Amino acid sequence: MHSHGLAERLGTRQSVDMPRGEPLHAADALVRAVQHGIEQLHSNGVTNEAIAGEIYVAVSTVGRWARGRTVINRENAALLASKWPAQFPDLVERVGEYERQQKVDKSPPALRVMDSVLDTYQEVVTVLEVEDVAPDKRIIRHCAFHGERGRARRDEEDLPAELRAVLQRFDTALTRRIHEGWHVQELFSVGSVQRLDGRVRQVALLEAPALEVRAFPASPVPLLAPFIIGDQAFVATDNQRWHRAEAGLKIEGNSSLLNWLHRYLDTLWDLAPYRLRDQAGPNDDEFARLRRDLDE
Repeated sequence: MHSHGLAERLGTRQSVDMPRGEPLHAADALVRAVQHGIEQLHSNGVTNEAIAGEIYVAVSTVGRWARGRTVINRENAALLASKWPAQFPDLVERVGEYERQQKVDKSPPALRVMDSVLDTYQEVVTVLEVEDVAPDKRIIRHCAFHGERGRARRDEEDLPAELRAVLQRFDTALTRRIHEGWHVQELFSVGSVQRLDGRVRQVALLEAPALEVRAFPASPVPLLAPFIIGDQAFVATDNQRWHRAEAGLKIEGNSSLLNWLHRYLDTLWDLAPYRLRDQAGPNDDEFARLRRDLDE
């Protein structure tokens, strides 16, 4: 359904300059320009549904732009700029800057392969514990897909002391970042009531202003499990003995690859059927629904 005349009514409004601050990476500048334009449309009563209808894209796509989750392509940028030139000034030029920077970023990314649970968690903890982090990089997206059997028997088996110590450092560092107000998205696999009442509930009940928690109802088959911290990313598979992340790959220095990982995690996040916590706090009804489903 289209909102005929909508673009024409708004197109002559005076544009508002983007907030100015420190120089931005071209991708960040493009994302913020789109977000700012959509905010201006929202302030004029234009919904995501109306925007999507005008430029023939899915409503969910507009939602991703509004949340800064996806970098817009040239075709859609041109459509937005054509429909609402006052709200999206210089948008096509910003796409050009982004594309030029992408050509530079095509160089091979810095990759580090980690082939053990200990090595993977040591590397993650090193990044988590860095103190001098710019405010716009204080974002953590953690995909915790692990088998249940290993978790249930961890108390029965002796974890190596060095591994136990680094796992404790990991939990402590992640919890501290949550308390400090970093924007954290936790995505769990939950195959048992024990896991729901353990680590999942423990995280969801933390006092934190910017924490979101979602879950899938069972341990999935092995998947790529991203862990994104600011502009660095880790991708890992599950160790079949300890059911912790291993065979990890650390990625930095390549915005195209990082953006692809964000899009992959966006898909998992949107598909997760249990929304256990949003930024307003825990959702008791969702916890109860997941518990009922696990008991069946």
